[in-house]
Amino acid sequence: MIISVGLAVGPAHANWLSTLGEVAATTGKTGGRLAGEISTGLEGAVKIIGKLPAELQKGAIAAEALPDGAWRLRNAAGETITATSPEGVRGALAGLQPGLAADSKSLTFYVGEDTAFRVPEALAALPTDAKIQLAIDDASLPLLRQGSGDATRLYAELNQGVIIALKDRALFDEAVWQLQRPLGKSGIRVLSLDNGGPFTLGSLGKRSPEGLPLAETVDPAAMEAALTSLRGQTVIVSGKIEGDTLLFAGKSGPAGSIPVAGLMQAAERSDVNILLLDSGVAKQPGGTTWLWQERGIAHLDAAMAKASLGDFIAALGRGQGRIAIDADWGASGHFRLSAKPAAANAPAASGEVASAGVGEHVVTFAVDLAGKLAGNVAPQSTSASLNSRGTQWDLDNRLIPGIPAWLQLWYLVNWFAGLIAFSEARSWWRWLMRRSIGVAAPSGRLARVAAETFYWLIFAPLVGWPAIIVYLIRSFIDQVIGLARLLISPFRRSKAGV
Repeated sequence: MIISVGLAVGPAHANWLSTLGEVAATTGKTGGRLAGEISTGLEGAVKIIGKLPAELQKGAIAAEALPDGAWRLRNAAGETITATSPEGVRGALAGLQPGLAADSKSLTFYVGEDTAFRVPEALAALPTDAKIQLAIDDASLPLLRQGSGDATRLYAELNQGVIIALKDRALFDEAVWQLQRPLGKSGIRVLSLDNGGPFTLGSLGKRSPEGLPLAETVDPAAMEAALTSLRGQTVIVSGKIEGDTLLFAGKSGPAGSIPVAGLMQAAERSDVNILLLDSGVAKQPGGTTWLWQERGIAHLDAAMAKASLGDFIAALGRGQGRIAIDADWGASGHFRLSAKPAAANAPAASGEVASAGVGEHVVTFAVDLAGKLAGNVAPQSTSASLNSRGTQWDLDNRLIPGIPAWLQLWYLVNWFAGLIAFSEARSWWRWLMRRSIGVAAPSGRLARVAAETFYWLIFAPLVGWPAIIVYLIRSFIDQVIGLARLLISPFRRSKAGV
């Protein structure tokens, strides 16, 4: 599945990610829903319509495509009609909205997630010039249509310049999370490729007095080894991309190239987030221009001042008009994303075809200008390989580097279980000592320290859950026996003549 997002970067859309944040708040609750559990169906759309102002409720219709190809429609008043054909839909509209049915442009259909993700072709039964909203729990987004039949593609519009194609809900959720994801200045590294440069990178990057990242030179031949020290961080690499190759020209060594696929795979193997910027020129950030100015990445400072990946990409693409973001799954535990000027046929509001944005023309001009002046690198497209939500959670929650977080969590839970069931686990330990060395506890101080260390680090977490289960069963039996003794104690005293 491919996600296409157009970013209109300007004052009117400066807060586009605030809208995306509302969607992100719901995707966490509904992420597994389309895998076959439950559907928001008609009720979710009805709930949203009920919260609309009175003037917007007029013409609003909740709609759900049924498995047999029929449509179930309901207006704000709660009247429901099931239609089995496009002609039936038109008849149903006449009954639900008698004053507006003839003017479908004044109608707005609210459809649930099931309809949009599973049967997008079913929307052909709805009037083509009617507005359609996608209902996602408590949020709704304009739904745009492109093509017909099996070739139908749907896009959710976050605002006039931001659209997300709908095919796979899991990928949709991941894309929303990635765009909302905070980066943080401390985790950003800007690399400058240079043959003959250093073969290693420090775990901490260089920073300007303002705290912004400075370019760090590295030999591309040692890139994979250098990336191993940057696990969990975000690396920015720029150059000229021709086909599947990145061309670079460092400040000291000869010009060279590196395969884009190899660079992405090296970052994925090291669990590093990499943003690859195609500037159209091979010159690297960090060198000096013929004006003796430091060369950097255009708009990087503005991008770094932003809090999320979506804002970062938008700032880098400033002045390029609409930007299309394509996304897909990468290697295990990673997510691929690329950003470039939007195509002219990207759908616009109300299903109209958008005219070509200025971005396609600005890019060429910016690349030529960068090449002539040898000034700031002006990114014309961005490709990224990112840690998925699950991978990033694992990296962020590791107490000990190099050991998966789930394994560390499993260890801690089992260790505490062994601590709670100490009496039971300890009795097993003494039994094991007798069977192995013939005594309950080893003699000698060094042997005792070694044995206790092994017990607390290995044995206790290993038997933690079995021990706590047996401990709880024994405690329950002891409680039952104690209660039974308490209940029969009066009868014993009476028999004894007390």
